[in-house]
Amino acid sequence: MKNIDSIIKNEIIAMVKNSSNSVFYREPLIGFANADNPEFMNLKKIIASDHLLPSDLLIGGKSVISFFLPFTKDLVKKNKNDSYVSKDWAIAYIETNKFIDVIIQYMKVFLDKMGIKSSDNPARASFDSERLIHRWSQRHVARICGLGSFGINNMLITDIGCAGRYGSFVIDTVLSYNEYIADEYCLYKRYSKCAACVKACPTEALTVEGFDRYKCYSWVKEVDAHFSDLGECEVCGKCIAVPCAFKRP
Repeated sequence: MKNIDSIIKNEIIAMVKNSSNSVFYREPLIGFANADNPEFMNLKKIIASDHLLPSDLLIGGKSVISFFLPFTKDLVKKNKNDSYVSKDWAIAYIETNKFIDVIIQYMKVFLDKMGIKSSDNPARASFDSERLIHRWSQRHVARICGLGSFGINNMLITDIGCAGRYGSFVIDTVLSYNEYIADEYCLYKRYSKCAACVKACPTEALTVEGFDRYKCYSWVKEVDAHFSDLGECEVCGKCIAVPCAFKRP
């Protein structure tokens, strides 16, 4: 039997490929981290003291699995070229949140048949709308799982770019863990060059000095109201239609 690492990766890749949502994505990227990695505890300092630990999602959890669903070039370019926010981009956001939950639920059932316990955590369940933080930050979890490093746009830049969305879950089985990436993939962080994401921000919420999450959130709430017929879609995505959208620069 193939090892569990390959089984999990192949199953998620197959799900994405065979999904009715496959038109939105390129092939996903998947990484693993030890649930006892001290970087998870460090998120209580970086994000909030009540940021969740893997053990809060699954008692006895041993490994964290993060997966990145990278959007297609056509979808990102369509949003970049739209004078507002592309409706297709908003639809992709909504459908991807649903699909992330479908993947996690499917893997929970799939792994249970193999005698492996898995956590059950909906995509946006940990979002605190007052502090505007996620108590289980998917991007930070993906960082610990070795998928990439942060750009000044607060997106995680992976080997296949930053344009996409993340999901994760915890299992009670040991896996082969990815190495934590210490390199800076962001051109601005490395050479003080680029900052295309700052120039693309429609509200000036993003600057090279920092990020005003409340100004950004006010804007995406406007977008949500504009596309009220679609359901919840607090989206923008202009800051990821940049050179690091599809690959590590």
